[in-house]
Amino acid sequence: MATEGAATAAADQVDADVITCAWYHAGIRDFHLAWMRANPRPGMISIVRITDDRPVDKLVEENKRFGAEKVYVFRSQGKVLRNLVKLLPIFSLYAFWITWREGRTRQFLTHDGFCFWMIPSFILRRRCYLFAHDPKPHESAEQAMAATIRKRYFRWVYFRKHWRAIVVGSESNRAKMLEGNAVSDTIVSPFPKFDADLFEGGAGIPELGGETGYILFFGRVDIYKGVYDWLVANADGLVKSHRVVIAGEMIDKRVLEFADRVTIIGRFIKTEEVPGLFENARALICPYISSTHSGIVDMGVSFGTPVYVSRIPYFEEMYADRPEVRYLDALAPDLAADTA
Repeated sequence: MATEGAATAAADQVDADVITCAWYHAGIRDFHLAWMRANPRPGMISIVRITDDRPVDKLVEENKRFGAEKVYVFRSQGKVLRNLVKLLPIFSLYAFWITWREGRTRQFLTHDGFCFWMIPSFILRRRCYLFAHDPKPHESAEQAMAATIRKRYFRWVYFRKHWRAIVVGSESNRAKMLEGNAVSDTIVSPFPKFDADLFEGGAGIPELGGETGYILFFGRVDIYKGVYDWLVANADGLVKSHRVVIAGEMIDKRVLEFADRVTIIGRFIKTEEVPGLFENARALICPYISSTHSGIVDMGVSFGTPVYVSRIPYFEEMYADRPEVRYLDALAPDLAADTA
């Protein structure tokens, strides 16, 4: 069982020279690249699984740019194949085969231990570190069955499955692992910064028509991110006086009640669309109700967009001493000062 003494705060205690991502998509892709850059290893090998038709040569180039010496790509397109890869140990065996063929012994899984569920614990305990993005499932608008499966999956993978170590991004997440009596040791590896270097391209957002100066929320829109609550609280204030843009896949459908008052781009935002979206915003808001990590804040700072966050433990822990990150209650006065 993990103990206070077992967990450490040293990022370099993740002793792996193979980094594996079971779903190279959106923020998980960003985390994979950013962690590799922040924790360089000689001869790093990157193994990733993609579910779309993106050019492999571009994917290989960006992984090498962020620290990989070799890159292996596993593609599983189509709903049937994607589900088979999740349920059967297809990708995990592929990743182990590459690791063995290259003469390596340890790998760091940056996302989704579910693909490794059929691998015996005595192997995982010797070979694999797993990053726990969300040790405690957030309140989600997903369908009841999906949410139930996710909670059980989280509990089993993070707390009951044996790994060489579970890796978390903050001390508060480490505390959650200890509270849950995780059977694996816990390592704190600071969440890597997401910055402008992760995003290349100058594609515009068709839905915005070149407009600038808006208040931006970026990312998957779910209950725990507090978008709906912020819109309700500001319905007669900032929502009326400023253009608000909600950009990201829509999970919390309640937000659609404001479709006639705010601009909703309810889709995945492509990598090449991100720079313009941030650079043309007057402010980036993160009104989260709860959070265990967020790369969005550092993205905003890197693009030079003023960032405003809610007063929740994670943000207070990570950004209290960062003057470029302000709390949401300062947003209205700051905007008023702009027009004074």
